Amino acid sequence: MKKKKQCDVESDVSLYVTETGGSSIVRFKSLFTIDSKYLLCPCGNVVKVYSTNTGECCQKLVGHTDTVTMVAHHPSNKLQAITSSTDATIKLWDYEDGVALSSLGFNTPLYGVYTLPQSPTTAFVVQRTDKQNELCRFKLEFGKPKVDDVEVVANTMDKLTDKTIAFSKGYFVVAQPKSFLVFCKPDKVKWKNRVRHDLNPKEPAIRCIACHPKLEQCVTGHENGELRFWYNLSDSENATFNVQHWHSLPALSLSYTSSGSSVISGGHEGVMVQWTSDGKQFLPRLGSAIQQLTTSNDNQLYATSHNDNSICIITSYMTVRTTIEGFTATGQSLPCGLNYDPKTQSCVTNGKAGHLLFYYPDNDEQLYNLDIVSRNYISPVDLEKSLPHTKITKVGFVVTANNEHLMATAEYDKENMTDQKLKMWKFDESYKEWCLITVISSPHDNRNITSLTFHPTNALCVTTAEDGYAKTWILDDNEGWCCESTTSYRSYASSDSSFSQDGSVLALAFGHTVSLIDPLLLDDLSLLVSATTNIKQIEFGQDSNCHLLVVATENSLQSWSVITSSMIWLIDTSGFDFLVKDPFSDNMAFIDTRHTVHVFQPSEEKPLFTQNVKMEVLAACFVQGGNDEITWCAKSQLYMISNQMTVHKFATKEQSKVVSNRALPVATDTLKTPIASLLSTNKEAVDDITMPGVPIRNRTLQEAVQVVLETKSHVLPPIPKICQQFVAALLLDGTNINEESEDTTAMEVCTTEPSTLNVKPVKTGLKRNDPDPDVDDFDWLTESFANLK
Repeated sequence: MKKKKQCDVESDVSLYVTETGGSSIVRFKSLFTIDSKYLLCPCGNVVKVYSTNTGECCQKLVGHTDTVTMVAHHPSNKLQAITSSTDATIKLWDYEDGVALSSLGFNTPLYGVYTLPQSPTTAFVVQRTDKQNELCRFKLEFGKPKVDDVEVVANTMDKLTDKTIAFSKGYFVVAQPKSFLVFCKPDKVKWKNRVRHDLNPKEPAIRCIACHPKLEQCVTGHENGELRFWYNLSDSENATFNVQHWHSLPALSLSYTSSGSSVISGGHEGVMVQWTSDGKQFLPRLGSAIQQLTTSNDNQLYATSHNDNSICIITSYMTVRTTIEGFTATGQSLPCGLNYDPKTQSCVTNGKAGHLLFYYPDNDEQLYNLDIVSRNYISPVDLEKSLPHTKITKVGFVVTANNEHLMATAEYDKENMTDQKLKMWKFDESYKEWCLITVISSPHDNRNITSLTFHPTNALCVTTAEDGYAKTWILDDNEGWCCESTTSYRSYASSDSSFSQDGSVLALAFGHTVSLIDPLLLDDLSLLVSATTNIKQIEFGQDSNCHLLVVATENSLQSWSVITSSMIWLIDTSGFDFLVKDPFSDNMAFIDTRHTVHVFQPSEEKPLFTQNVKMEVLAACFVQGGNDEITWCAKSQLYMISNQMTVHKFATKEQSKVVSNRALPVATDTLKTPIASLLSTNKEAVDDITMPGVPIRNRTLQEAVQVVLETKSHVLPPIPKICQQFVAALLLDGTNINEESEDTTAMEVCTTEPSTLNVKPVKTGLKRNDPDPDVDDFDWLTESFANLK
């Protein structure tokens, strides 16, 4: 995992900024295992192993110290995988056990690794230097620390990615915007084996390429969306191509199926297209633009990687089997910030377009994406003029005194200053989901809402906006959510709001002043004049600091006592970014524009902890469950999201080295089929559907044997299944027949303890008044065989 050492430490304990999750699973191409049970996805500096049946992350391959750029099969051992990374190494993995078996070092960062099944000792890597990109061949021999001899096969000023390099049996292709090179016999690469195919300068540039797995054919995807199917690649003069066109925007990814019978393509439209000799098939409405495509070795599964950091596992019947979602908080901004949901004890932030992401940061798991805006993805007509989308700008949570879980969301199209809505939600315990109960259109006349805050215990919400008004919304039993009051001060824009811990005081920021009011009686209590600069954020303290109000401006941080209306302390900051309140302790944290995290208490001017994290922090949140080895983290842990959409926390040196590898579970999640159910050795228990109170006659001894002897062999159950019943039928009851009633053939129902196995002999149906030990009990069996003759 990535580690960055701190500058100033607390209590002589060295703390590190440790990456706990996030990152993109679609930036680089994923890979199906040979048996198609798992999908290997590069994600930051780890490789995540997902089940193709359930979409669950079963394993993490941890060992690289920088970004993993590609995963490839080992050429001679299909149960192993090879990864390349920008830490200038390639590693050999046992992906089932999550163990790094070996490593090879290079001199420059690596952006791809390619292996050849026909030549297990030959492999290729992509290196990037300051001047150019190089495709290099080397001898694949694990066991030594570093590769000695690297041969440059091709170099270019353009980027070499998995979209512009394609390998096949006997040749491989390297694409550039206006040409592509074909190399024959990759295990014996010579410059004379290179064939160049140039495009007309006016023709659309190449964006991606794929090779036929068996034949000398390839397909190129172009800037205008057309696909060109090329033939006779080794002959530059007689090479021909066939043009197919459906995509209206650039084709972003291509892939042949393992048999070569079809090609699948994807682009900005969010539609997967399958091209065959019989025509085209479409799978539309996949959610967002398709960035990467992968096919399995058995032609049964496809994987489409999307812009919203999700992967769809698609069957050969063009149906979606499951969806794998990475950290879907995408983009360069998080308008909602990072919030704590007390119901699920998870973090909530902006997810997919129009969705809220509920996320567990400690184990890097997504709970779900909640659709707030309820709008389908629409691909843009022109990539340079993207369509404006309504975004979720604010979110708030509260648990009322009646133990009701409420949520409020604000959505807004900021570019066009339209489509502003305030939505109120309630968690339905019976359906276990958030239900929309109220929609308020244009609550602030389509002016940007700057804050949304709930009362600590009541169904009361306050919104502030750039229109200069702070509005109080209450939940009425008869009318639902409605506006109770509106507050303004000298036409100043209202920037933030905060409730005291007991909810008796509401602080509203207007310009450079703070107004304190009673939220229930709507009486003005006092006015605090903070500074000459506008206030950006305000927060009340907790517990012993509940009477203190922290006020943050662009260049200062202040602490005020609301009892005496006086300032406790003031410090200058080097550019304030945002303030985070810890709901589980007295602590707060603020991040400045120099990417330094300061943890402090409102009563003390001196911070408890200060560290430069050396990354741009977009949002942060305290989550319940602390770290006993760090004093200020004893009750809660601070999680941060960087501009690279990675999640980080503070940890000690020993904690940052802990790697939780686990072996992949035995594949018990395979899909059930009728044949598999019949052949399964672990039969599922079948409920007893016998009607109570209805006597059922058991078979007599003669009937039990007669069924076995007269039933056709091709419909007879397996002998091991009926042997026990047959032998039991041959045994006598073991009771005194004379004492039995006439209805001894009726089945008796006995109630026993669950742990006791009740084995009752089958009644024979024979009655002998005078049991004689000299008489053979099986004379009737001779008669049965005689009757069969």
